[in-house]
Amino acid sequence: EPTGLEDFDSSSYSRMNDWETDIKAKLFDGLRYIAELETKTMSEAKTNPLVSVCIAHRDERFLEQALQSLQCQTYSRFEVILVDDGSGPESSDYLQTLGPKFKDLHLTILRQQHRHYGSARNFAASVATGELLLFMDEGNYAEPAEIQKLVDAWLASSAHVLVPFPRLFV
Repeated sequence: EPTGLEDFDSSSYSRMNDWETDIKAKLFDGLRYIAELETKTMSEAKTNPLVSVCIAHRDERFLEQALQSLQCQTYSRFEVILVDDGSGPESSDYLQTLGPKFKDLHLTILRQQHRHYGSARNFAASVATGELLLFMDEGNYAEPAEIQKLVDAWLASSAHVLVPFPRLFV
């Protein structure tokens, strides 16, 4: 009765095994290369992370001053996401003037119906592209080194949450 091994050639098995070993080695080299790239990219992001400053807005009294305080930052790698939490049609015109005035802040202005500040912060966080989030309200201002201190504290710790002391306009 045939066993199925009659035509087995051990030299073809050896060639197949060599081919398989060669493919595995090339695959391993490729994976190692990708891992090195990811590590390098992550290392660069870790030392100079993008910070997303998320501002919830409903009252324009101090908004311009809050944005001006961000223009004075010593850390430059950040974006600003401003969410208008249903402030009304009169504020819409005002917000349109902010884009050109603060274009150096990489300002994104979003609008939503009034759902309160928590919802506005969540909306901003959902579109943020930064590795770190800094939440502000329009009544807060940022000290010139505030974002740099946040980044430094994050780099020096293994913290998942850092909360800066809010500074309010009086």
